[in-house]
Amino acid sequence: MVAPVFLYYELDNFYQNHRRYVNSRSDAHLRGSSVSAASLHKSCDPQTTLNASAAAIIEPCGLVAWSYFNDTFQVSLNGSVLVVDDAHIAWKTDVDKRFPATPATNFNTVPELRGGGTISGPIKGDEHFIVWMRTAALRNFRKLLGRIDIDIPAGATVTIAIQNRYNSYAFGGKKKVVLSTASWLGGANPFLGIAYFGVGGASLAFALAFLALTWLCPSQAGDSSQLSWNKNK
Repeated sequence: MVAPVFLYYELDNFYQNHRRYVNSRSDAHLRGSSVSAASLHKSCDPQTTLNASAAAIIEPCGLVAWSYFNDTFQVSLNGSVLVVDDAHIAWKTDVDKRFPATPATNFNTVPELRGGGTISGPIKGDEHFIVWMRTAALRNFRKLLGRIDIDIPAGATVTIAIQNRYNSYAFGGKKKVVLSTASWLGGANPFLGIAYFGVGGASLAFALAFLALTWLCPSQAGDSSQLSWNKNK
């Protein structure tokens, strides 16, 4: 595998596209805009305040942030630990425009109420969190963890040590680790290829069916004498 090699985690059976889940966030609050308490509760409940205290507002609030994926991975090549570069893994517009330079407050600080990971330092400095906040459209999805900037030769042994923190068992999900490379066309994505071939094949089948129907059962030419303006004459 020729560098850069991309390291992803994959979650199965996780519905980030659920309407209530997707809407459980406040982008205005994240950007630092003034948001009323009523609007914040409407956007982020049930993860708006800590222990129902109006003075302890959770930032970032909402279910999307609360369920932040927090497994960690250490990759070794033939016994030597590799550096996984996690800089610039999020969209630049997200980092610059959508997340604040302020630290997280009251965020996943109580172990028994914790839904996932915590954030140390400025929110916009945690690009893993920013990647997580861009919700997936399908129930099975991958998110980028970082890049390995050396080649992985054929026959090499890659070992990944995982700290298994994230509770995927509660929703019957699966977790996977994926190593992938990308060409100028992007990374491997079989779903898009299957979708394109499926839609294209169905369109071709319908076109041939309509062509056969038109040839076998042509429509009869209309009688111009039955037109209303000809009848009136």
